Amino acid sequence: MVPEHQAIGDIKTGAWRREYLLTATGYAMAFESAGAGAFDLGVIYLVDTDPTFLTQGHVVVFLLTDQLRREFLDRRDQALIAATPGAAEPVPVTKSHDKERYCPSCSYLEMCSAREGGPQA
Repeated sequence: MVPEHQAIGDIKTGAWRREYLLTATGYAMAFESAGAGAFDLGVIYLVDTDPTFLTQGHVVVFLLTDQLRREFLDRRDQALIAATPGAAEPVPVTKSHDKERYCPSCSYLEMCSAREGGPQA
C-alpha cells in the first residue's frame, strides 16, 4: 500500500458478490463521518470454504469511488424507507440488468411484481 492512502477492509466467505464492495464502502463512509480521515481504497479478503477445511483466499483491492459511495447511499436510503413504518413503499428497480441482479433475493419481490403486474416469486 502507498502510505498516503488509507484503506478499509472486510473478510467474507463463500462466492464473490458485488455487494461486498458496497459493504466496505459503507464502512469507510462511517469511519469518515466519525473523523477517522478519508479512505480511498477498499480491500475484500474473500475466503473460499469447504465443509471440512479452509481452502484458499483471494484479495480484491478497489478504489472507493464516488459512484460506489452514491450506490451505497441509494441502497441505504431504500432500505430505510422499506424499514420505516408508514413510509413510502420501496422504490422499484427499473433497469432490467438491476432486476436480474437484485430482485431474485429481494424480500419485496412479490410486492413489486404485484404492483408492476408481473409474475410473482
